[in-house]
Amino acid sequence: MTPCGACGSPLGPPTLSSPDRLHGVPGTFEVARCPACGSGRTLPVVPEAGLGAFYPGAYAPHGDTDAGLATVASRAIRRWQAGRMLASPALSAARDRAPGRALDVGCGRGDLGAVLLDRGWTVDGVEPSPDAVAAARERGVQAREGTLGSVELAPGAYELVTFVHSLEHTVEPVEDLRRAAAAARPGATVAITVPNFGGAQAQRFGSCWFHLDVPRHRHHFTATGLRRALEAAGLEVQRTATSTSAVGLAGSIQYATSGRWVLRDDLGFRLTAAAFQATWPVARAYDLLARRGGDLLHAVARRP
Repeated sequence: MTPCGACGSPLGPPTLSSPDRLHGVPGTFEVARCPACGSGRTLPVVPEAGLGAFYPGAYAPHGDTDAGLATVASRAIRRWQAGRMLASPALSAARDRAPGRALDVGCGRGDLGAVLLDRGWTVDGVEPSPDAVAAARERGVQAREGTLGSVELAPGAYELVTFVHSLEHTVEPVEDLRRAAAAARPGATVAITVPNFGGAQAQRFGSCWFHLDVPRHRHHFTATGLRRALEAAGLEVQRTATSTSAVGLAGSIQYATSGRWVLRDDLGFRLTAAAFQATWPVARAYDLLARRGGDLLHAVARRP
């Protein structure tokens, strides 16, 4: 029996089936739900070595457009989006404490890392994409190619560890949280943002939910599941919260009507996502009326 990646309980049968609506990776992928915590897991389970096939060159957090003004526009949009990350409930820790040494897990091209550097942090990154690692290093992030399972980290080295839209991509999230806890200093903060599998948008749109993003998202967390995963890793959960993204509801509607993301290149994706900002009040009203929380789930934990 396949275990839930969040709480370890046996999964139920698959309840969702979807193609890759964002990048068109061949195949159909199923999601099984955990009866104990409500979280989901993408099937089939694949080893870490097999994950690279799910990330084409056009995958937005890894690649970059190279077309003159298009490059400038794409980078400006990313910078604006990264700056807004510090307003999220998970990253309030980066605002509330004095700068120190941070580890950004799944740092991509260093968008968040660059924002933290501007605030005085020293930032290390871990990222499996070599192109993204090179881009992050150019921005001052001390990025290393690999995953928490392959990169050796000094124990007790960090005051802040971030998993911003990265924990859902891992093969075994509890194991990665344990590795993060070992790399954090006592009293350090672990900040996490993932899609909210228990939210109204996920329940309404099912396989067309934008944040399902199979096959790249290997785990789909509810608040209960994320809390149990953190506790299993030996971390003290300080708070959880949800928020509403601008892209979630509009992206889900696009999937439900078109079956796929229409503009798949980096610039097209970011321009579409930027245009969706205008729909945020509608998305927020939808989440408030549904009373199931927003489409993003945040957690702040502490290493004892």
